[in-house]
Amino acid sequence: MPLLFGPMTAFKLCLGTLVFLLQPSLLKGAIAPVAIPADVLKPEAVKWVSFGKGEGRQSLLVVNVISYNQQPAWFLTTGEGGGVSKISTPPFPLHQINDLAVSPDEKLIAIASAGEGHPQIAVASLAGVLSGKAKKEMALIDPYPGYVKLDGWRGQKVLVTTDVPLDKKEKDKPYPDPTAEAKFQFLYDPRTNTYVKP
Repeated sequence: MPLLFGPMTAFKLCLGTLVFLLQPSLLKGAIAPVAIPADVLKPEAVKWVSFGKGEGRQSLLVVNVISYNQQPAWFLTTGEGGGVSKISTPPFPLHQINDLAVSPDEKLIAIASAGEGHPQIAVASLAGVLSGKAKKEMALIDPYPGYVKLDGWRGQKVLVTTDVPLDKKEKDKPYPDPTAEAKFQFLYDPRTNTYVKP
């Protein structure tokens, strides 16, 4: 059974015996359904973020796929009756999208992704991502070999949780211990490439 983006009160993602019911308001008034075969989807495959107000409200949806090394599919839904359109996949995130967050001024988007188990967070122009013109991130949080999780925006800074002291110079960072309980939170300013503790 395919995943349908269309004029439905809800849409279902069927993968084996798993059915995920996603919030119906995302696709209200959508036209021209787009189908994606269910056998290429992975559990919790759809990630989304909404932005804008009123009739101009939009949602960016990303569908992760099972195939190794295959890029996810990106879609944009627009307000009442605006429908769903496929947009170009940005070239800079890794192959699995874990989370998305739009800055309060709606100029930037933080994209948490992972490849071969390694997570990173890219920050890019939202307009550039939507138009397909963003060919490179403006900033990157890459704690390799540690982990990083996107916690959203606080003003114009990205809030992250990690096991690496990102505020230290590269040569001073300890190698992450996977058995350690230490977790750090940082506010990252993509404009200045600096970290501060919240």
